[in-house]
Amino acid sequence: MLTHHGVPLTVSAKEWLETSLPETKITYYTGFLINDRVYDYEKSKFAKLFLDACERREIILYQNKISAGDTRADPVYEYIAEKIV
Repeated sequence: MLTHHGVPLTVSAKEWLETSLPETKITYYTGFLINDRVYDYEKSKFAKLFLDACERREIILYQNKISAGDTRADPVYEYIAEKIV
């Protein structure tokens, strides 16, 4: 679910990528995406939308660590996208 300052957005990821203004930021995923996308095709497709937009230099991607992982649990990150064009 996409969020902006913690508020869920009603637009799809594709719509946000196409219509958002420069400097707009969203949290596009919370969890451990590198691991989660391996086991879930839909999460993998979702992440690829953002990775492709980053490669086209439309957005920048970064992470905010929420909690560290340990032997029993994966770390948790907020994955953030910022529109640049």
